Amino acid sequence: MRGLNLKIKLITVLIILFVIVFSGCINFSEKSGPEVREYFENEYIAENDTILRITTTNGAISVISWDGENITMNATKRSRHGYDDLDKAKIIVTEDNNEINIEIQHDQPIRNRAVDLDIKIPKNVTLQSVTSTNGPIEITNTKGDSVLTTTNGPIIAEGIDGYVKASSTNGGIDIKSTTGVDNLITTNGGISAEIFDIINDINIHTTNGGITVYINSTINASIEISTINGDIFVDTSLISVTQESSKYLKGTIGSGGFKIDIQTTNGGIKVYKLVV
Repeated sequence: MRGLNLKIKLITVLIILFVIVFSGCINFSEKSGPEVREYFENEYIAENDTILRITTTNGAISVISWDGENITMNATKRSRHGYDDLDKAKIIVTEDNNEINIEIQHDQPIRNRAVDLDIKIPKNVTLQSVTSTNGPIEITNTKGDSVLTTTNGPIIAEGIDGYVKASSTNGGIDIKSTTGVDNLITTNGGISAEIFDIINDINIHTTNGGITVYINSTINASIEISTINGDIFVDTSLISVTQESSKYLKGTIGSGGFKIDIQTTNGGIKVYKLVV
């Protein structure tokens, strides 16, 4: 029995040593150190009809209008794997007629590497789309109907001369002072939106989060609201309710028209009259 116990102990020690050594071999290349940064800036000529698109993978994107004549871009590369790793993030800018595309491309694998973009655009430039995978998007006082898309991060848009369509997976959506809105969809996060106008049926959907919307009373629309775990509150001076329960409401705004569909699973829904 004593010999058997010794063998078991020996085998256990060998297994532990094997796991430690093997794990060390696997994780050695994954170790990260202090963050290093590299800064890049440039500017691009903008015409009156210039269209701008921005696409990145990891990193925050901020776009704001300014009184200058050109598009300016300040990019910050960040990595925890040394300065050589920064070279694996490439800033690609293509200009074709009146279109400018800014794209961040990464060599694989992407480990603790990101590129943050801070972009200023003249007031005459149309911001058509901003797309990210991991990172927040914030646009302010820009022109044009814009499609804003990210996977992990919030989306904030304010003062947009155009209609805004926004989608995220893990992050809230906050839309203020725009010409109008299109679909606003996320999974994990709340939605807050001012709806001045709509030009088609729109969906305002989340799964985990509350929804608060402010709707212009001059809109003619139908509205349908539903939640599973949460309460519903609406301003009855705005909405003529035709069907109602504790988790569902249907009605019209003005004389009816395009449909505003508001849904969440876990969260309350509040609908107020927009003060304009």
